[in-house]
Amino acid sequence: MAETFPEYRLIPKIGEATRPLFFQWLTFLTNTLQAQLMVRFYPHRNTTDESTIASIVDAQDQQVSETLLIIDKQLANNHYLLGAQLTACDYFLFMLAGWCIPLETEPSKYPHLAEYLIRLCANDSIKAVYEKEELDTTQFPFFNERNRAKDNSKP
Repeated sequence: MAETFPEYRLIPKIGEATRPLFFQWLTFLTNTLQAQLMVRFYPHRNTTDESTIASIVDAQDQQVSETLLIIDKQLANNHYLLGAQLTACDYFLFMLAGWCIPLETEPSKYPHLAEYLIRLCANDSIKAVYEKEELDTTQFPFFNERNRAKDNSKP
């Protein structure tokens, strides 16, 4: 779909240096973070022994934490996952980060990821979707913690 509307630059063009990186991140998000979250939120699908569900959830929480750390490191020196260009990967990560909010190590625990998500909350497309779905980005811990820090810095 991203290639159907090239004017939105949701995917780098063929031949651009960031195109392989786009597919690397898309695959990582799909096969790692999304897969971990699916197991975490549906542990009963991964066992026939109810007594192991808590262990599955704990293991997935650790895996998600490690994955968010990898993403946080990528964002340490990049405005978006691929660098300066916002892509479909960023929108996908925004959605997955929302899924992480109930976890103990949710996105606000990762400084670069939290700043990135705050920037994305200001994105017109994300704001439009949240308005249409009657959702509020200010419910996100990473948004509120940033605003509390700003409020506390006022004299």
